[in-house]
Amino acid sequence: MEETMLYQPIKCLLESKGFLVKGEIKDIDILAIKEDITIACELKNTISLKVIYQAIDREKIADIVYIGLPIKALRSHKRDLKSFFYLLRRLEIGLIVVEKNVARFEVEPKPFHMDKSIKKNNHRKKALIKEFHERKNMITEGGTKGKKLTNYRERAIKLLNGLDGLSYATPKLLKAVTQVADTYNILYHNYDGWFEKKEHGVYMLSEQGKKAYTAYKDVLHIK
Repeated sequence: MEETMLYQPIKCLLESKGFLVKGEIKDIDILAIKEDITIACELKNTISLKVIYQAIDREKIADIVYIGLPIKALRSHKRDLKSFFYLLRRLEIGLIVVEKNVARFEVEPKPFHMDKSIKKNNHRKKALIKEFHERKNMITEGGTKGKKLTNYRERAIKLLNGLDGLSYATPKLLKAVTQVADTYNILYHNYDGWFEKKEHGVYMLSEQGKKAYTAYKDVLHIK
């Protein structure tokens, strides 16, 4: 869809709200005015930083700023839409979407309350700090992709080390040796397939676990 094809549906939407609408006013794709309220809308075919930069610049001169996009632009960024919408709300920029030549308001440009956002995500902050203090290794570098040496994995590695020394053990014995509080849960869930039952209530390393022991032998000194 050409950017010009977004113009008419968005123009109709804004006019339905009582605005007088004109296109290409001083490099602004759409400018709408009702009494003393001005709306600037930038039209784009895709989601990009460029349109964000333009919208931020329009906030200097317009009371309300929208970005206008075709529905296909949202569908092509489906995985990141939540983050995109959050960014718009954070910047107090609205979003108008055009689908089948009909425009609708997707995100309203309301004032963003940082204190409410922080309070809402306080549990995530606590989990972050907890992981930081419980992480013992200094091996995982910033920017690392794939599996990382998390606090959970550190504890699982301790169990690897314990079972390698014991050959096999009950969760109670392994917990006493390794001092890993959630030994039973790690063995039971066995997310990485490192452990297997030798018999009822007795665990040993699986073939995958033996390979992991070799792969992580440089971090088995974790206390």
